[in-house]
Amino acid sequence: MKMMGTQPTNHLEEIDLFGRCTPAQRRRARALGTIIDVGAGTTLVREGDQAAEFFVVLDGEAAVSVRSAPVGAVMPGQFFGEIGLLDRASRRATVTARTPMALLVFSRIEFLALLETAPSVSVQIVRSRGEQRRGGQSAADATDHASAPAGITAAQLPEPALA
Repeated sequence: MKMMGTQPTNHLEEIDLFGRCTPAQRRRARALGTIIDVGAGTTLVREGDQAAEFFVVLDGEAAVSVRSAPVGAVMPGQFFGEIGLLDRASRRATVTARTPMALLVFSRIEFLALLETAPSVSVQIVRSRGEQRRGGQSAADATDHASAPAGITAAQLPEPALA
């Protein structure tokens, strides 16, 4: 994996995860994470390994496998790795790049800072997980709970109620 040089990332608002963030929150999210590009065949996470990062797919596609059996794919706009960071669990699947990919990657500390900086990201992650549970476990769910768009965008969701 290598860091990308000057590739623009001014399009976080096009990713559902960041759709309800303010421009300032999106800038902070971009500053917290690291953009990397990887070649096809690169293993991003390995089943059984300790979770260390949260990934947002900016471009490209990755295969998801559990116990070496293919279970699906992770596509642009989707994310994975959050549950392992929150509960310090090991990875539940292996994710391998099928194509060259661009990813926005957050370490555990960066991910927790992201959740504090942009509460709407937390809400979107919870909503995505709820959609997955209602629809049964998806291939993306096996990746450590990657997002699986169900035709619902962040703009279509009601505003979160603040207590």
